[in-house]
Amino acid sequence: VVHALLEELASMPTMRPAGPGEFSRRALLNGKMDLLEAEGLADLLEADTAAQRRMAIRQMSGLHSNLLNGWRQDLIGCLAHCEAFIDFGEDDEIGDEVFQGSRHKAAVVAEQIEASIHNRCGEVIRLGARAVLVGPPNAGKSTLLNILAKRPAAIVSPIPGTTRDVVEVRLDLGGLPVLMKDTAGLRSSTLDMIEREGIRKAISAWHSAHVRIVVLEADRGLKQLQDVIDIVHAPPDVEGEQARQYGLEMHSDGEPGPPNIQETIVLLNKEDMLTDAKMQSRVSQLAIDQLGVAHTCLISCQSGRGLDEAMACLQSSVERLLADGSEGESVLNRPRHRYHLEDCAKVLRRFIHSKGTVDMAAEDLRIAIRHLGAITGAVGVEEMLDTLFHDFCIGK
Repeated sequence: VVHALLEELASMPTMRPAGPGEFSRRALLNGKMDLLEAEGLADLLEADTAAQRRMAIRQMSGLHSNLLNGWRQDLIGCLAHCEAFIDFGEDDEIGDEVFQGSRHKAAVVAEQIEASIHNRCGEVIRLGARAVLVGPPNAGKSTLLNILAKRPAAIVSPIPGTTRDVVEVRLDLGGLPVLMKDTAGLRSSTLDMIEREGIRKAISAWHSAHVRIVVLEADRGLKQLQDVIDIVHAPPDVEGEQARQYGLEMHSDGEPGPPNIQETIVLLNKEDMLTDAKMQSRVSQLAIDQLGVAHTCLISCQSGRGLDEAMACLQSSVERLLADGSEGESVLNRPRHRYHLEDCAKVLRRFIHSKGTVDMAAEDLRIAIRHLGAITGAVGVEEMLDTLFHDFCIGK
């Protein structure tokens, strides 16, 4: 029936199938939704976890847009006062206090925007908390990844160095999105060029991860942990668009810094082979001394012992990561949001501390207002609509 109905409709000269995202695009162009709300709809269609769905629905409902529009209206008011001061500055009723009042109000908005920039909760929820499995060859990293994924995502063999490239799996951990990465086994030297490249990628993943999971053999845990620490002290190799996508801050020397929060979990696998009763406490102390906050668990990928505790530890780490910023107040979840807000905050600070003419200072306000408008689609959106709506399901 549905097929016959569609065929009949398609035969009419004034009817045609809707293109990808066409209804949503028309809603945006007709003012029924703004660009942020349209992106929220796109995120809802792609959501895999409860946290991603909640954030997308909040964005669709206009909560993020209301906050940005509030900032924009405040700055438009500041600009109006500046324009009044420029045009009627000689009037007794419009003195320098009007301009200074605009600076004070702009400073309040700048502080709120900077607080939002520092809140990476939205980005983490949309892309997933980055977790990485590192450790020596044959410690059980790939086996653990397959257990977490509940499918054979990575090849497992007794041959050291089987995993060469980074293997990624998306997990739903108690409603929280996690991007788990299995990496090549770390060792200080190898003649295999491909394995060396895999180790380089493993070190890079270590530095860009929110949660670092070190998988060791229980009976050799202390030495293996020290070897891992020595190897990952090499500088990370993440740059350009990947660094911007992950939200990594860049140091003055051009190398990316770590995320705002990093936690380390040490898993001593093959616990049935453990003979030293003090090994766990010694490994735990070394991890705390060398890596900061760390949690150590005894597990066995073969028997499953300790895995529930390890997963609870991982979930707690991700929850602490998201607790660093309020999920409900985060308006940043795409690189373009961060770009516009960072530039907006920069020009606002320039306006607040400007020592030039009022005309020049007012231009900074105009730029800041345009950046906020670009996020919601009030200005300059045509070039991004094709890309956004092309990813929608047909007709959405």
